Amino acid sequence: MNNHLFKQFEDLCNQSDSTEESFQKFLERNSNLIPSHFMEHHGYDLHTVYQKVPMGNDYVSDFMFITKNSANWCCVHIEIEDPRKPIFKEDGDFNAKYSSARTQVKKWEAWFHKAENKSQFESNIKKALLCNLRDNPINHRFILVYGRKSEIDSNCKKELWSVEKNSDSSFYVMTWDSLFDSDHRKLNIAKFVKHRIHFIQCLEPLDGQLFISGLNPADFEMPLNVVKKMEEKYSKKNATDCLHCDLYQKTIDSVRRIITYKGE
Repeated sequence: MNNHLFKQFEDLCNQSDSTEESFQKFLERNSNLIPSHFMEHHGYDLHTVYQKVPMGNDYVSDFMFITKNSANWCCVHIEIEDPRKPIFKEDGDFNAKYSSARTQVKKWEAWFHKAENKSQFESNIKKALLCNLRDNPINHRFILVYGRKSEIDSNCKKELWSVEKNSDSSFYVMTWDSLFDSDHRKLNIAKFVKHRIHFIQCLEPLDGQLFISGLNPADFEMPLNVVKKMEEKYSKKNATDCLHCDLYQKTIDSVRRIITYKGE
């Protein structure tokens, strides 16, 4: 467990003026805590998590990441709730606030069961997928982050929570405490804005060679300093590896077509 981050989280929980948005920002600052359940063996695609992803005009997830195996893509939609909300009532049944949050996520799943909704959503996010794999099937999975582990304090509650976590192959619920068992690196943070993918935080620049044929650089908006680093990387390779200089120059030319803005 990351004790330093856990203490920050506990302090946030103890602040009377903190809101659900406060916890959203906490996860954005500490993206190494983003859940990895439903992860396929290729990991987080583009090493990126997307914030506030709309499902048409009906719903908005707090986070989404894309992952893939050799045959399929998977979009994992994440809903977070204020960790101070109760899971159980005094009699050990689920609290109405938890039931409401679960129902909200199940409504997302039902939304994707309508072919026109699924098609529209996937059309909007395909710019983030490699060109030669965009026709591969896309599955959708759902995570709810809710409550605290300390509330699951009896055998009855533990059994009920275990069934809740494992009863649905497309839905997973976890407590906030479980996030601190994560061990992956911090992720890039991006957002789908109009017709582009806007990178808000780009800690790990993308592989420039993805922009030769896999991704359209004009679909991406990144901080200028990040794009310059990508250019410099391949300029150095170009200067030292004559065998592949044409490939590196193509990479540089493609990277220069990325839309840039002045980051912080």
